[in-house]
Amino acid sequence: MEIFPKNRGILIHREGKRVHLEVNLKTEEEREHALMQGIQFSSTITIRAAIALDKNAKIQKVRLSNLPLLDQNELEIRLRETLGSHGEILDVGINRDPQTKAYMGNGFAVLDIQERPNKKYKKLDHHVPWRGDPDDLIYANFDQMPLYCSRCHEAGHAREVCPRGQRNNQGCYKCGDKIHFAGSCPFAKAGQQWTPGGGKRNR
Repeated sequence: MEIFPKNRGILIHREGKRVHLEVNLKTEEEREHALMQGIQFSSTITIRAAIALDKNAKIQKVRLSNLPLLDQNELEIRLRETLGSHGEILDVGINRDPQTKAYMGNGFAVLDIQERPNKKYKKLDHHVPWRGDPDDLIYANFDQMPLYCSRCHEAGHAREVCPRGQRNNQGCYKCGDKIHFAGSCPFAKAGQQWTPGGGKRNR
């Protein structure tokens, strides 16, 4: 790196297709420059640095939906207000549709939820009150969260068996059973066909 020739060293970390560089800079002035103005790797590539994670960091990546339609800067400020009680916010942002590039109410957040002696965080739930308003919810999805339905957002069941879905009331059109759909019908897979009014189904 031309701008910090006396750095203490660089480590390369890979996460899937992503490549992260860990750079140890000598002075506070150099660190401030890297954070505010970025690190110049070539005449065309400059990357703004982020502070390295604490060694005890407990990272929680969150997918967000049902976000309000606001300007991106305002939305990110409000997201920090909304999620700040659930962890130290490392990053927030919006997702855009890959085809239209339109923002459609979806976003993300990265939190550090490690326990600290002087700070206690609330446990994150699927239902997140927007700026503390329980009547205005956004929805969070994250690893190892309890089971929630992506249709009605109630706990305890998956979308495929949601009582609000008409499809669930119809059941399997191949055998008439209400507890599964045609795609997973055991009778169809066995080459059997049950018709209403017919004999007892073989199991």
